Parts: sequence; C-alpha cells; structure tokens
Amino acid sequence: MQEVREDITVDEYFKDYVPKMFAEQLKGATISDMDGTVAKLTFNVDSGGQKNTYSLVITDAKDLEVISGPVDDALVTLDMDESVWRDAVTGKLGGAIDMFTDVNKVANRARFEKLKDIKGSLVLDLTKPDGSPVNMSVTFNGAAEPKAVFKCSLDTWVQISSGEVSGVNAFMGGQLKIEGNMPLAIELSALVG
Repeated sequence: MQEVREDITVDEYFKDYVPKMFAEQLKGATISDMDGTVAKLTFNVDSGGQKNTYSLVITDAKDLEVISGPVDDALVTLDMDESVWRDAVTGKLGGAIDMFTDVNKVANRARFEKLKDIKGSLVLDLTKPDGSPVNMSVTFNGAAEPKAVFKCSLDTWVQISSGEVSGVNAFMGGQLKIEGNMPLAIELSALVG
C-alpha cells in the first residue's frame, strides 16, 4: 500500500488514493454473499469551517464509485475535522476509521445487514497517548438520534475496532465509558470489531 503524503488534499485523497487503495484491498479481500448490496458512505471533513464532502458507493463489495458531495440514503456518515482526518489517513491514528474503510470489514453480509438496521449516531471521544483529543461522529442511516458517546483512549478504540478486545470487556474493565442511549450502544457493540 502506498503511503499517504502528509500534504495530501482531501480532494486528492478521495479522487486518487481511495480508488487505488480499494483496488489493492480488493485483491486480498474475502467477499462472501455481497451480490445485490450497495453500501454508501459519506465523509464530511471540516477544513476550518469549509466542509469537504465525499461519498463512496460500493456495489456488491466489488465496485467503487467516488462521488464529490453527499449521497441520499448513506448507511454511514462520518464527520471529523481535517486534522483528525489527516492523522487517520496518514497512519498517525492507525485503525481509527478502518471499520468503515477496510474492504474486508465492509465485505461482510452479516455486518452489512446489521448496519442497515442501525438508526442513530455515535460520538467518538478518543484520547491520544499525549492526552490530546480526537473527536468524530458517525451517523447511521441519516438518524442523528438516539445518540451514544464512547469515551476511551485511541489505543483502546483501535483494539475494539480490530476485534482484539471486545467492547463489553473494555466497558466492564473501565477502559470504555459510554454515555447516552444504552440500547444503541449495545447495538453498536455488535457492529464494532
């Protein structure tokens, strides 16, 4: 995988890098039972008050279309400021958004079906090792409410989203704090990892 330059623009990333990354990931992906699916993901990147919006439309987990702007009926909409986005795409926040961008995670029929049923939003209130905050929000199927807030270290989030640690174990061990709508938080824990 080619590295993402520190000075890459949001436009360059989505138009040039994402299709190459998708094609490369697709070569090694295990795709099962994804015929007839369309996953729409929208990324809103706030660059000092200017919102850069790009959408990915993934059909049958095999075909990618990058669209400049939002799409109707997005399964997932991620909102973050440019510094968080840049750290995520250049590897400084490794794993922070992989659950939404990795073909191997997207190309799972059971996960896709769960995703279609979730209504609400998740606010991620993460902390880097140096103590600085990483904030982003994820809206599922266009529904801002109900809302759940997950608070944890970036390291814990990466362990949860990679499946290395379950959200339940992180919560029970005090590494993950949850605020807001608990039924939604439980539903989201089935999606994460």
